[in-house]
Amino acid sequence: MISIILFHYETLAIPYISFIFFRFGHWGVDIFLFLSGWGCVFALEKHNLRRFYLRRALRILPKCLLAGSLILIIAEISGIHNSGLHVLGRLFSLNLWYVQAILVYYLFAPFIYTALKQLRFTALIVLTAIAIALGACTDFYGEFALNWIMWRFPIFIIGMYFAIFDFKPKPVHYWLSLVAFLCAVLIRIFYSQGPTQYYILALSIPFVCGLLCKLRKIAETTRLLPIVETIGVYSLEIYLIHEYILKILGTIEIPVFFKHLLFFSSTVVICYLLKRVADKWSLSPSRRPEIQH
Repeated sequence: MISIILFHYETLAIPYISFIFFRFGHWGVDIFLFLSGWGCVFALEKHNLRRFYLRRALRILPKCLLAGSLILIIAEISGIHNSGLHVLGRLFSLNLWYVQAILVYYLFAPFIYTALKQLRFTALIVLTAIAIALGACTDFYGEFALNWIMWRFPIFIIGMYFAIFDFKPKPVHYWLSLVAFLCAVLIRIFYSQGPTQYYILALSIPFVCGLLCKLRKIAETTRLLPIVETIGVYSLEIYLIHEYILKILGTIEIPVFFKHLLFFSSTVVICYLLKRVADKWSLSPSRRPEIQH
């Protein structure tokens, strides 16, 4: 989430740091998607199909609705008028491609899970090939970014594969993943457009996540870890509103230091309120999905 914030932080540039993350920060999304695929496996093994979909909906849609409503209200006050399906999409934050992607992935997750369990590596190759083919022949449809969704689908599938078969990487896998990561970096630098970087990056993200876990264990005694963990807890809320806050601050003529301060303070307050209200609504007794222990 930190890398994604800094990727969008161009309007409030931080020397050197902003340049690096503006080129590569969006790869944080791929880490999200790998972990989402991983988490879906445990959810599917714990809950039946109905409860799986219900829990995913209650986890995402209330926060998307609250964030979308807030942004629409601010846009209306600012004189930016929307109408029809455009409003309906923004009301549920569906103008954000990541929200579109994760809803599509969750929709197909049970079928991917069954295919991987039965056909194993063959299913992984076939499903990845289908995603690549669809990404190559699709584009934006209004605000629906079908090509971007398909470009990132393989990493979600790989996340599910790793979780199902509890894949244990060997040293050679880390070296191969390093090569894949460096290739993705070079492609991003010299040929920044197109999906190739994401397909190659997908080969290294699982190992990047493994290295991050090792770094976390090293960092357990530092004071920064609670801050990083808090950002993780509020990651969806931050994703839903941080770009809009950045756009507003980019139009205000005040010293950069105060823009930084306003961004972080307003993001913290809004995300805290969004999470409290959404969790209270979605986890109320009348809406809480039954869990078997």
